[in-house]
Amino acid sequence: MTTNTRFIPSEELDILRHLIGSTLKSYGTINLLNGTRTAIGEAFIEVGEGLVVSVRSRLDSYAINGVTDDFATVSIEYGDTSLVDVAAKEGSLFYDFSNSVITNSGVIRVEFNRDAASSPTQSCAIDLGVMIETEKGGIAFFNGSIWVNELDFEVIRGDTPLDEPEAFESELGDIWETRTTVIKLGE
Repeated sequence: MTTNTRFIPSEELDILRHLIGSTLKSYGTINLLNGTRTAIGEAFIEVGEGLVVSVRSRLDSYAINGVTDDFATVSIEYGDTSLVDVAAKEGSLFYDFSNSVITNSGVIRVEFNRDAASSPTQSCAIDLGVMIETEKGGIAFFNGSIWVNELDFEVIRGDTPLDEPEAFESELGDIWETRTTVIKLGE
């Protein structure tokens, strides 16, 4: 079995952990795809302590199952509060679950398993996004496709599952399975 991984580094995960216990103020982007809740390239999370965390989607060239191509991944860093001001002016600032405490944060990891009749089983796992949970619900920021650097904002209430990303299509003799999990950082 061949396995390829593309995970968020531990120092970036520490930034997400730092959000736990903070009060969510808003989230958004300065580059909103018209008519959607999809950020092009970068999104941010603003918490009550004047802290902004930036989630950036990017395309990196790496090999998955012997094919080198540009695939999506995310990175996390501290952002600038000017992002909030610009998003407010652009109308791309959102307030779902505003003023509620962030109870957990996590990484959205997608695993792709390929079972081809002519080769051994291969898989890859990529961190395609992040999620914050509040006492009222969750918000996911994730690449809706492994081939584009656009972050979808998905508001989650109750036990609603995340949408599956656009990925590899199965063909005769070449079967792909996709599994999306959220690895919670506060537990």
